[in-house]
Amino acid sequence: MKTIRIAAVLLGFTVVAAVAVHAEESPAGTYRYLKEWTNQDRELSIRYTLILRGNGEAQLVSDREGDIPINPNSLERHGNILEFLLPRGRAVHYGRWRWGYNTVEVNLHRLSDGRSEVDRESHMEGRWYGKELVFHAFNQLLYGQTTEFRFTRSDDNDGFGWKEALLVGGVLIALGAIFGGGDEGTPAEANEPIRIELQEQLDRFAQAWSLGDMRAVEAMIPDGFLFYDANGTEYDRATFLDSVQRRVQAVQEAKVTAKLRELSVKPDSAIGVVRLRTTGRVTDWWNETHDLEVIEAARMYWRKPDDTWRLRTARSLRVEQKVDGNVVTGPDPWEGDKPFDDTSGS
Repeated sequence: MKTIRIAAVLLGFTVVAAVAVHAEESPAGTYRYLKEWTNQDRELSIRYTLILRGNGEAQLVSDREGDIPINPNSLERHGNILEFLLPRGRAVHYGRWRWGYNTVEVNLHRLSDGRSEVDRESHMEGRWYGKELVFHAFNQLLYGQTTEFRFTRSDDNDGFGWKEALLVGGVLIALGAIFGGGDEGTPAEANEPIRIELQEQLDRFAQAWSLGDMRAVEAMIPDGFLFYDANGTEYDRATFLDSVQRRVQAVQEAKVTAKLRELSVKPDSAIGVVRLRTTGRVTDWWNETHDLEVIEAARMYWRKPDDTWRLRTARSLRVEQKVDGNVVTGPDPWEGDKPFDDTSGS
C-alpha cells in the first residue's frame, strides 16, 4: 500500500512537471519588432508589439516614431497602418490566436486609432522558435510590402503593461490609458510643464501670424521643417513660409489662435494635435469683402535636441472654411496670386 501511495505521489509530481514544462514552452508572451528606415536624412521607425495572452487573446500595437510622410510609395512600403497612426501615433489591432507544435496563427479583426474602431482583417501565420516569432503571411496591404514581422520575445512575458491595451471579453477598455499622452511609466500630469511650454510657443506663433510679423514667424520655423497638407503632399520650409505670407496678404484683420488639444511626450520628442482658428475678412475679384473663418486640425511633431523644443513637422488633418458663415468648397483662399473668389453661390 505504501508503495502504491508513493507511486501516486510521484505520478502527481510528474503531471505537475509536465504541465509546467508545457506552459513554459507556450508561445504566450510579449514580442517586439522595430522597423527602421531613413527618409531625406530623417530617422523614422514603427515599433510593433505583439501580445499573445494565455487565454487566447491577441493584440498588435503599432507605435510611430517621427513624422512619416504619407504618399502612394510610403503606403505601399509601410502599409495603410500609417493612416491609422495619424491622430495619436498609436494603433491597436486585436483578435485571437492559437498554436500547434511550433506554428502560430493570429487572427486580428478590430483596429483602433484611439478615436474610433473599424473592421480590419489580418490573418497571420508564422513559426515560433522560442525567442523568435516569424510570420510569413499577414495583411501586407495594411502592414506594408517591406515589413518583415520577425518578432523577438520580450521580458514582459504574458502580461499587459499599463500602457498596453486591456482586453476583457474581446472588448478594448483601456484607450484612455493607451493614448493618455505620458511617456512609458510617466503619468500625464508630469507632462503639464511641457504642455504649457509648447502652448506658449504656439501662442507666440499665432500672435506673430495675426500681426503679419513674418520675421517673427520665420524665427519660429527651424531649418529642415516640413509641412504636409491633408493629401499628404510635402512642403519644405520655404514653401510653407511662402504660403503663410500669402495668407497674411490675403486676410485682413486676421486673428489666429492655436490650441494644443492632445499631447504625447517622450524624453526628446512630442506629438500634439493642435486646433488652429483663423478669422478675418477677404476681398473677392469684385472688391467685395467677406467674413472668413478657417478651422484646421493639425498634428505637430517637436524634437528637443538640447534645452529647446523645436517644431520639426506639421501635418494638416482637417480643414473647414466658412465665408459669411457658410461652409464653402473649392479653391483655397490663399492658393495662387488672386484673393478669394466666392463663386460657390452658398
